Amino acid sequence: MKQMQLKMDFRTFFESQEEQENIAQTLSKLPVSHAKLVKNYQWKFHAGNTLNNDNQHVGYVDANNKEIAVAAPWFHSREFVVLHELGHRVFEQLSAEIKANWSRFCSDESPEESFCMFYATAYCKNPPIKYFEPDKIKFIRSLNV
Repeated sequence: MKQMQLKMDFRTFFESQEEQENIAQTLSKLPVSHAKLVKNYQWKFHAGNTLNNDNQHVGYVDANNKEIAVAAPWFHSREFVVLHELGHRVFEQLSAEIKANWSRFCSDESPEESFCMFYATAYCKNPPIKYFEPDKIKFIRSLNV
């Protein structure tokens, strides 16, 4: 039993190290000011398509507890979900004027959710084609938060 526990602990450690390296790699692609918005946050990775005990969401940001949770949905890469959740932190920092400018781009989604989808697309290695719109990507990449 102890050997089994040791293997499980090593596996958990290895996966945790890999996840932290992946987060660092993803954050290195962002403007420094954006990456700083989640400095010292704890990242929690859930194995399922949705978050544990929540079949409606694939991620959340808890700024009070400095925690970001991310599931592994079948329809987006985990990197995309990480960037989407980080997009919420970036959106919070935008001025009312910038949010109003962004809202002009949005038609059927909430401006924040739309922003987060396009934010993730702007920085993701393999973004979904659905959210690839050059004008929106250019807008997001031009932000200095």
